[in-house]
Amino acid sequence: MFGAALRRHAALGNKRHMAYELEGLAGAAGLGQAGRQALMYLGAAQVLREETGGPLPPAEQAILDRILAPALAPLSARQRQDALSQRRNLPLAATIAHALKAAGR
Repeated sequence: MFGAALRRHAALGNKRHMAYELEGLAGAAGLGQAGRQALMYLGAAQVLREETGGPLPPAEQAILDRILAPALAPLSARQRQDALSQRRNLPLAATIAHALKAAGR
């Protein structure tokens, strides 16, 4: 579901909605205990939110934080920062391609 929506919003160039889809993929990855993957999606979403000036609303951020907490617990602070930075520093198209491939699309 998030993959299909991400593809559609990327085609439309809607960065705000792409951020939501990446955050959804991050939540799904977190539920699957894939903390590093979740953080990579969040890194890309952060870049999009910075570009659009639209941060994730606090209530939604709190929900995402709760979902991700168990998957992130085993990671050190350095590992968390590295995972966030990895996708922040790649072109958005590469992150979208990676997300779609991981989603099986």
